[in-house]
Amino acid sequence: MSTLSRRAFLRHASQFAALGAAAPLGLSLASIGAASAATLPPDYRALVCVFLYGGNDSHNSIVSFDEPTHARYAQARGNLALTRDALAPWLLDPALAFPDGQAFAFHPALQALHPLFTNGQLALAMRVGTLLQPTTREDFFAQRHLPPKLMSHNDQFSEWQSLLAEGAQSGWGGRIGDLLANDAGQQGSLFTAMSLDGSAVFSTGSSVNEFMLASTGPIHVAPVPGAPGSAGAILNSLTRGSPQLMRRELARRTQVAETGATQLDSALAGIGSFGLPATPLGLQLDMVARLVAARDRLGMKRQTFFVSMPGFDLHSGMALGHAPLLQELGDALAAFQAAMNDAGLGDAVLSFTASDFGRALTANGDGTDHGWAGHHLVMGGAVKPRQWVGAVPRCELGASDEVGQGRMLPAISVDQLGATLATWMGVPDSDLATVFPRIGQFPQRTLDLLR
Repeated sequence: MSTLSRRAFLRHASQFAALGAAAPLGLSLASIGAASAATLPPDYRALVCVFLYGGNDSHNSIVSFDEPTHARYAQARGNLALTRDALAPWLLDPALAFPDGQAFAFHPALQALHPLFTNGQLALAMRVGTLLQPTTREDFFAQRHLPPKLMSHNDQFSEWQSLLAEGAQSGWGGRIGDLLANDAGQQGSLFTAMSLDGSAVFSTGSSVNEFMLASTGPIHVAPVPGAPGSAGAILNSLTRGSPQLMRRELARRTQVAETGATQLDSALAGIGSFGLPATPLGLQLDMVARLVAARDRLGMKRQTFFVSMPGFDLHSGMALGHAPLLQELGDALAAFQAAMNDAGLGDAVLSFTASDFGRALTANGDGTDHGWAGHHLVMGGAVKPRQWVGAVPRCELGASDEVGQGRMLPAISVDQLGATLATWMGVPDSDLATVFPRIGQFPQRTLDLLR
């Protein structure tokens, strides 16, 4: 079974398990808004995870620019290398200089993000990857202290989202919701963790269950084409009482999902499109913007959102296929941040990229193979201006920061990046291990990334 078909199977198989099992029935917008258990500050904060499925090639996204490193990069990349002339307009000027005279530039297709970095609303997390504990090149070759099934798509996107291999039951976005929902006064809400990518383990917690919707809006029971009234009949059939345990549970979850969809219809009424690009990612982020705009109607103070893009597994066709993906990503992110700024919420929402893994530096001909660490973006008014954290790659085969074919060794763990974002959301340091069980293995629990 191919990676995509297997992923599709797993997502469809888990649909009913993610409809909101822990939520009570019959919630109203008024009762959500009247919750009185809130103890967090009276601001609103949200995390938006933008997952790049397939393993984005970081070497051609945030590209080595200084002459010595670029020469090594170009030698390894061959015809896939970007020229310094093409990169020069998008050179990055960090507040703290990169070490050893190194320099980096955005891929030209990411040019929409360049002003965000320059103006202080975009930061870089460099050489981020899944880790059990700090790990060296020697550990890798001795197969010590390594996450399970490195460079396997399903296991590594699960590691990124949940810190566990494929089959995990909760993700760190959902676990943040578990900890904060009560203090935010939204313990009865269906909308603490929301996914626009079907079922995503990132958004599932223990008491908090992800609520799924589409970029077009809430998902209702669909009618049979050409059969008026069929949607109601199907809903009645699905929610009918039964002596069988599984049918009762299906009925309950279906009713919860339909109740939530109806609530969202009401909350979103009159909140139109923010005009983001009409691409798959742009439409997802446009819906996120609408949901953020509806936060007060829904009684929300803390939320996580999950959106995604497929297509980054470019073993071949990279020369033609990678730039359009980055163009969609950069244009959608820049438009989303502009929408948040215009709404006065630029400081209230943090967006970040994630991906199964980075890719090898050396080209395999017309593409690149699976790697380990990668570079990622953190966007929002809360980031430190022109900041970067982590470590830069030398693009030198055999160096201490690579594990073969230029695959980057992580300098930052997903746990550390996630703990930094969770702390900004309001998770106390004493509770970080509940969300990130391995965080105690790392001497620096959080990163100097946010204001």
